[in-house]
Formats: sequence, C-alpha cells, structure tokens
Amino acid sequence: MPLSPRDPAYFRLQVLFFLDRLGIPVTLAQLTRCFIEEDWMPYFDLQQSVVEMTHGAGGIAPPLIKEELHQAGRLLYITSEGAQTLSLFEKELMPSYRDTVTAYTQDNRDTLLRENQLIATYARLENGEFIVSCRVLEGDIVMMDMSLSVVTLQQAKQAVDRWPQRATAIYQMLMTELLDEKS
Repeated sequence: MPLSPRDPAYFRLQVLFFLDRLGIPVTLAQLTRCFIEEDWMPYFDLQQSVVEMTHGAGGIAPPLIKEELHQAGRLLYITSEGAQTLSLFEKELMPSYRDTVTAYTQDNRDTLLRENQLIATYARLENGEFIVSCRVLEGDIVMMDMSLSVVTLQQAKQAVDRWPQRATAIYQMLMTELLDEKS
C-alpha cells in the first residue's frame, strides 16, 4: 500500500531525499527554511522527523541522519543507513516532489554551502557597544577570523548582513595587503 503524503514515514523520506540530492551537510535552520519556504512539509512534522532520524528510533535502529558539530553550527547529513533506506523507498515519493527537490537542490547548493562557510554574528558588550565576529571557513579549516567593534545595533546588523557578499573581496584584500611583497 503506497504511503500517504501526510504519513510520518513519508515526511522522513522527504527529508532523506532532500539531504541525499543536496549532497552537502546543512544546519537545521537551513533545512527548516528550505522546507517551510517551499511548503514541502509543516514545521512540527519536519522537526519531529529530524529528531526521530537523528536518534535512530530511540536507539533501537541506527540513525538515518547524523548531526555533527561544526563551526557553522550543527550540520545534518544523511548516513549510509539513511541512503540505503531511501534507495528502498524513494519511489514512494511523488514524482513531482522528486523533480522539484532535484531542481531546488541544484539551484541552491552553492548558496547553502556558502552560508556555512561565511559566518557572521554579533553580540552586545557590557559597555553597550557590539562586537561583530566574521569568519571564512573552508571545510573545518578557519581561513580568516576577524572581530570588529561597532557602536550601534544597526551597524552590527549591517556588518553581519553584508559579510556573505563581501567576505571574499575582504579576504583577498587582506591577503594582498599583508602578504604581497610589492606592497
């Protein structure tokens, strides 16, 4: 009997299919944003599916999704058991969903990867100013780690918002200025 699109097992297959097609680890926030923006699954069903698959049915079965601590946060990726499960039941997913997710992951893979490599956050200091922390990662390697002190919350937010678009140019400029023998 085919799975219903509202069945919890169907929801788990949707997540496995997405992670498999994406081919890179993502944070729970990224996964949630993708599923909610595309209206693929209700929020609480997604969260429940992820928890169930990362904990392997309460320790009885191996996890289908692995959660790994990374500098960008906790990254989720499909395990070999998850890939095997998907290979057995992938045809249960509606063809329109498979096609949509395949196209989505191809179009958004680089953006999602970049989000996990160019990280910026801010925090309020005791004196009322803000510290903005900006990082460039390549895998697990920190290529650059920079902190800036700014006066206002608006400046902190602006720096965080601009970092993903400007990090590469800033990194290249710093490398040139610091390491170029002609300078």
